[in-house]
Amino acid sequence: MEFYVDGEPTEIVVDDWFPFYLDKQGVEQFCFAKSKIEKDKDGRIINDDGTGEFWVQIMEKCWAKICGSYEAAEAGTCAEAFNNIDGTPC
Repeated sequence: MEFYVDGEPTEIVVDDWFPFYLDKQGVEQFCFAKSKIEKDKDGRIINDDGTGEFWVQIMEKCWAKICGSYEAAEAGTCAEAFNNIDGTPC
């Protein structure tokens, strides 16, 4: 995936290991970012497990790699992230 690091286009390569935890039912859950929650036309949640959407975790992992760790990525701003995604000033 390509990000702009200090204004320079940089290819970010990540592995397939993502941090997760086991919830009370013993189901694996991602530790940080979650995929979208699907709602029906009345606003009721019909799917909150993000089935089929994995791009959120990949983007988050790329951002953590740029920052040096998931912990360091936690303190960034939205403007900083958008600037690193597409290279435009925010």
